[in-house]
Amino acid sequence: MRLVMNEPVEGMDRPYARRWWALLVLCLSLLIIVMANTALTVAAPDMTRDLGLSSADLQWVIDGYTVPYAALMLLLGAIGDKYSRRGALVLGLVVFGGGAVAGSLVDSSTGVIAARAVMGVGAALIM
Repeated sequence: MRLVMNEPVEGMDRPYARRWWALLVLCLSLLIIVMANTALTVAAPDMTRDLGLSSADLQWVIDGYTVPYAALMLLLGAIGDKYSRRGALVLGLVVFGGGAVAGSLVDSSTGVIAARAVMGVGAALIM
């Protein structure tokens, strides 16, 4: 079992054997990215009450994920294309997971905003 594929797709005599597993991993990664933003909509009222967020703080919690994600997606995609798509995916999942864990452990609005920004960078790497 090879860890890295060095043979281009055009040179293969048959389709990549694990292509369905690769598709599953990519679909689950995309689901994680979308659900991170969707779940916040559900959690917003409880976060506002528990952390004492103002309207501006809540907007920054939402935008803390969206702004880095949108701003860095093209740049990090080009870097992933140049160096390693698989490496970018794995690093993105690690960064995203680290931001999610950090966000669950903090108890201040600034910490949540920073953790969501890290998640946004990870999401951009994944994409």
